[in-house]
Order: sequence, then C-alpha cells, then structure tokens
Amino acid sequence: VPLVEYKNKKITKHNDRIGRTCSNTYLHTVHLGYDFITDVLELRLPPLPGSDNSLWYSLLYALLEGASMKLGIDRSEINGSVSYDNAGIGLTPRLILFDEVPGGAGHVKKISQNIEDVIMAARRKVSGICGCGEETSCYGCLRNYSNQLYHDIVKRGLAMEYLDYIMD
Repeated sequence: VPLVEYKNKKITKHNDRIGRTCSNTYLHTVHLGYDFITDVLELRLPPLPGSDNSLWYSLLYALLEGASMKLGIDRSEINGSVSYDNAGIGLTPRLILFDEVPGGAGHVKKISQNIEDVIMAARRKVSGICGCGEETSCYGCLRNYSNQLYHDIVKRGLAMEYLDYIMD
C-alpha cells in the first residue's frame, strides 16, 4: 500500500533546475513510502571494545556474503542494515538481515537455522584470499553495487578480527 504525504508551502521567486526564473508560487514536497512485508533476522552480538560503524557494516556485509556463499542464496535477494536503539551512543547495534523478496523467500529463516555455517563462511570470505589489505575491502570480499555508499568504511580486517573474537 503506497503511502503519500503532500506538504504545500508558499515560496518566493526562485530559479528552476536549469537556472530560469520559475513562475510557480507553491512548492510541493512529496514523501513516498511503501509497506514491504518480508522475513527479518535480528542479530544482537557481543560488543568489541573500541568498535564503531566501520566494524558493524563490515561485519554485516561479511555475514551477508557468507550466507550467500554457504547457502547458495543470490546476494541480491538478501540485504541488511545496522540499527541502534535511541541515539546509538555507547550502545552495541543490532544487525538486521532481511529478504529482499516481497513476502520473504525463506532465506533469512535458512540463515538463522545455519548461523554457525554462515559465520564460518563469512570468516573465509574475509580471510584475505581476495588479495586486498585488511584496512580496506574489494569486490572479492565485502563490496558490491548495493553497498557502494559504505565502500569507504567497510574493512575486511575488522570483520575478520570480530569473527575470530566471537568464534573463540
């Protein structure tokens, strides 16, 4: 069910997007949204001293890549996000994994049932066989088109260190 919210605001003279004077006197802001019902897996993991967003996003994408590799799930059919309670200050975030298929395809359920295998596969994925340095990532380990906003902060070595920490 699409959700649409309109807000009309009286505006003064302004230019359009190509620089010409616009004769419109009302600005219409439109907020679009959509209810997307799917399967979700919430992971609450133990904190690692000194951890930051870089660690959590690196770990998230390592787990997604590991699940894809180990369970034969098309990577475009699963995704995830990092979620904080309140303002996120001093708190360990939750990793939220979800099916990208409307209604869910059962991938997240499969991940939850095989979480140890997924963690082991994630650890192999960030082990360095891709050839990139620990302080970065590449398309052989953590990067893909859908996470390009995080390419600057995902680091293979952080995910590897954390996975070693929780596997001991």
